[in-house]
Amino acid sequence: MKKTLVCLSVAVLLLFGVIQAVSAAGMEWDGGRQMKNNSMKFNLPEKLNLTEQQITKIKEVAQKNYEQTRGLRIKLMDSRQELKQLKLQKNPDQAQIDAKTKEITDLQKQLHDIMQQNKEQCLSLLTKEQREQIKQLHGNCRGFAGGSGAAKQ
Repeated sequence: MKKTLVCLSVAVLLLFGVIQAVSAAGMEWDGGRQMKNNSMKFNLPEKLNLTEQQITKIKEVAQKNYEQTRGLRIKLMDSRQELKQLKLQKNPDQAQIDAKTKEITDLQKQLHDIMQQNKEQCLSLLTKEQREQIKQLHGNCRGFAGGSGAAKQ
């Protein structure tokens, strides 16, 4: 479950990082939970020489991703809270805890699958050269292109 959560987190951060960079300014993730503004900042559309059509389509994928995952993300947060409450009972019911844990795992998988499809759709909008540039910009970060450690060719 930890591995799935880590992969899901990495995929989410990278997908939204690309999308945010396309739609906003030159900020980048510092590997933690904060954005930083330093000498490494860049404008992704400019850096990749994205066309207006590519930018428009990536924005559409980002909006679709948001709409597809919003309800699932809210349900996941609610389920995690319910699990915490179950565990804080004086005599917790292990069957309920197990069922809630399975529900959380299923929601995480659904989110991961949707985000993976949308991430692949974003990558498919790029040329081979642009995918290579993404690979160089992000390094060999697992999870960016299907967990292979590199952007797809």
